[in-house]
Amino acid sequence: MMSGNKVLRLIALALVCIWLIVWAVNLIIPFDNYLSGGSSVLRDIVALVFLGIVSGLVYFFHRRRKRKIESLRKKGIKKLIEELALRRGGKLRASEVAEALNFAIGEAEKILGEMVIEGTASIKITEEGAVIYEFAESIESNLESGD
Repeated sequence: MMSGNKVLRLIALALVCIWLIVWAVNLIIPFDNYLSGGSSVLRDIVALVFLGIVSGLVYFFHRRRKRKIESLRKKGIKKLIEELALRRGGKLRASEVAEALNFAIGEAEKILGEMVIEGTASIKITEEGAVIYEFAESIESNLESGD
């Protein structure tokens, strides 16, 4: 399956190729005789501007959709982490989250850090220097209510 960026690049490349083909054919068989007139340079500039606007809109909507999907993905991951914390007595290490969700430890730490900022979890450091994420007791009520 192709990623969204590859699809976007292919669409942009196809539009540029179509424009180049039309431009090349226009050099061989001028369309000015058949159209209502006007400068071919002006028509080319208008075509390029239109192509730029269409490409920009495609890119904008693609990025917006990608951000929404990423947001939904993170919410689902955070809910899984909360369920894991509930099963383990409200305390987790980043390595446990990484192992349970098959993530890199850095990614697990990033998500846990976001949860600390949101107030879902707090950080405790043991005497040995290990970082423990403690989750609020309200997790159980949040999971039951579906929030």
